[in-house]
Amino acid sequence: MGMYDTAALKMSILDRDATFNQAVAGMWPVKEADPRFLLYAVRYVHPEVLNLRRGVRQKNLSLAKIKAITIRIPETVKEQQSAVEHIAKARAEAKRLKTIDTQKLANLDELKQSLLQKAFNGQLTTKEVAV
Repeated sequence: MGMYDTAALKMSILDRDATFNQAVAGMWPVKEADPRFLLYAVRYVHPEVLNLRRGVRQKNLSLAKIKAITIRIPETVKEQQSAVEHIAKARAEAKRLKTIDTQKLANLDELKQSLLQKAFNGQLTTKEVAV
């Protein structure tokens, strides 16, 4: 977990032994906790914990503040894994919808450019209708 400035509370789950410098706090979850659940839980408290950062030029979290983060977890790993699956499905659906929205915006921009080109070329004219 990152401790300093813009990297504060950014996390990864490692699948191998690793070393890191003083700007990163390593955590080992207890066997009663699914690491993926903990990742999502920390992301949930992220805005609140970021307010604890201190510093003038660079806002940092101390190791003590990171150790003081309290996360409530379901009793069983199975419940945690179920929550992780639900979150993963919701994130995948959000990503899918974002992709669709991005494509729609690109299509609308293309349509706008096409209409502007036709308007400036005089291809869009209105017929006068007598009332």
